[in-house]
Amino acid sequence: MSDSHIPAACPACLLRFTKPPCRDREVYAPLVQVTRDSPCSLCLGLLHDKAPSKIASKLGLEVGGTNRVPGTTTFVVGISFLNAWVSVLRNRSGALWLEQKRNEAVVVDQDGTATKGDDDGKGENRAEDEGESKEAENEKVAMTEEERFRLKKLKETPEVKDIFKMMIIDEIEKITDLKYDYKSLFTVNLTFDTDQWNIDSRDLKDIGNLGFRLRFSRSRAGESVPESMGSKDLKMVVDRCTFDNLTEGAFCPPPKVLHPWKLIEVKGSHGSVYVGGRYLKVYRGVSNSAWVVGGQRLAETSVEELIAELVVPLFKGEGHRFASAGREDADVLCLGEGRPFYLEITQPKRVDVSDEEIQEIQTKVNEKAVGKARFERLQVVSREESNVVRESAATKEKSYRCLVRLAAPTTKEKLDEINRLTDFELEQQTPSRVSARRVDLTRDKMIHTITVKFVDPEEVKRHLFESGAYAYAEERNRASAPAENRVEEPDPDAVDFRKRKADDGDEARTIPSKRGRHGRGGGNSRGRGKQKGNPENEDAPAVIRRTVSLDISSCDPHRLIEVEMRTSAGTYIKEFVHGDNGRTKPSLVGLLGIEGVEGAEVTRHVSKERNTEVVDYADVLCLDVTAVHLDWPPNIAQ
Repeated sequence: MSDSHIPAACPACLLRFTKPPCRDREVYAPLVQVTRDSPCSLCLGLLHDKAPSKIASKLGLEVGGTNRVPGTTTFVVGISFLNAWVSVLRNRSGALWLEQKRNEAVVVDQDGTATKGDDDGKGENRAEDEGESKEAENEKVAMTEEERFRLKKLKETPEVKDIFKMMIIDEIEKITDLKYDYKSLFTVNLTFDTDQWNIDSRDLKDIGNLGFRLRFSRSRAGESVPESMGSKDLKMVVDRCTFDNLTEGAFCPPPKVLHPWKLIEVKGSHGSVYVGGRYLKVYRGVSNSAWVVGGQRLAETSVEELIAELVVPLFKGEGHRFASAGREDADVLCLGEGRPFYLEITQPKRVDVSDEEIQEIQTKVNEKAVGKARFERLQVVSREESNVVRESAATKEKSYRCLVRLAAPTTKEKLDEINRLTDFELEQQTPSRVSARRVDLTRDKMIHTITVKFVDPEEVKRHLFESGAYAYAEERNRASAPAENRVEEPDPDAVDFRKRKADDGDEARTIPSKRGRHGRGGGNSRGRGKQKGNPENEDAPAVIRRTVSLDISSCDPHRLIEVEMRTSAGTYIKEFVHGDNGRTKPSLVGLLGIEGVEGAEVTRHVSKERNTEVVDYADVLCLDVTAVHLDWPPNIAQ
């Protein structure tokens, strides 16, 4: 440390400024034990007088006692400085002081000639650059961006909080049964503040070309306190700091400290816990997440509410976020092996939940949701594992089954032609039913396989209401529905819809800006707190028929077909069937040659979004998701 001397600095801080920088905790350990008469001008008292040990003893219940999250065995440390600019500018001043003094030192050349150091302060950097071999340069090129970042950080002077964090980790391990693990979800958050800002701000304001300024806000006690400097403002000040202007302002070397850092808050917090699984939806009228528009609930419950109601209390969480691999409309069933999802429980107060407890809660949820939904493969997953759901939006494939009533009869030969099609592409323009609320784009989609067959109307009715093969209890319908079965949509002009890209074709949704009791903030991945924020909902229908009256008894058997298909992610199934006035090409009715046929019993309705008449040559009577081809999470029962 002979080349590093900063007045009023402690030994640990002088070590930080050595070349190359030292990051060895064994070397720092004895230095933080050193006793001083006054706080260090750089670390403001954090790296001497046994400060890490003394502070660790004050952590109390939040870390080692009854307030610790049950089940926690590891930890990481988070350090926050209010008025952090005090430390930044003092360390900048110390670095400029050392640079100047080293440049003024006598340097002996190889021939024995004594010369002065470079006046421009770049001598040592130039020497290092010139001495760097080509092999080292080649190694740098071969490094990843992360490796280069780490190498750069190792060559930089370690910050005060880096060394303090390194030392206090040892102290926490001594006084608790916790072990440090950089992957731990339990964070010991320490917040420090100092009154030194008042003195330093007066000194720095006197330096005219520095541009230093603080904005003040009034605290609850009526006392004016400074707001933290923005990163841009702080960078501007740091860039303007030079040895000459800081010296003229009596701020280089860093002046003595009258007010050291003081610990003002200790808080232990646990990161989110993720519970993954798959859900089946067996009742029409259950939405994916709470469906509320203009304060009116449009579905009696949701998959999210059914699972969160019992799982969140198990972990004693403060809130949750729900995400699934796509989503189906409220009037669409989700069958087969179900749809992958995860529930993120925020700020849990308990994490030692056993696998047996998870299975017990799955049983309880299924008992409560009987007849509406079923949950399987429930298990705790990591955040990294939950990424599978988020990243599957554009890659997963799905299988559907739907019952379709055509506007005109077709033939078995036409069906056979369609059944021979595989991997044919669609061009789907944003559906007219949602185009006013979404960007009007044309998307390329794919039908991988398709099977079409005639079905007997009487057999369909029997299965529809007895066996449940087409278990259909609710249908979004048009204005032709009987008046007694209508539930009018709230005035669309009274709801400010924000545009949200459709993730999953018929599973697209819009999000109203108004806050509702049952909604979640910010979508599937970024809600905040307890069920608050913008409620999500699927596309609000003009009319919802609560009871179904499928008048298919007298329907020509050659007009009633069942369609099964496997498609790419984001395919609009209903629009593929009826064509959406030519906005989906090709369409099923187009392939069957029904579109434009004279005498066809078409369905006409007015699109509120586009204020145009829409003519459908096919009605989708019911639609089911039969498979989501994403094997997640693992089947632990096997």
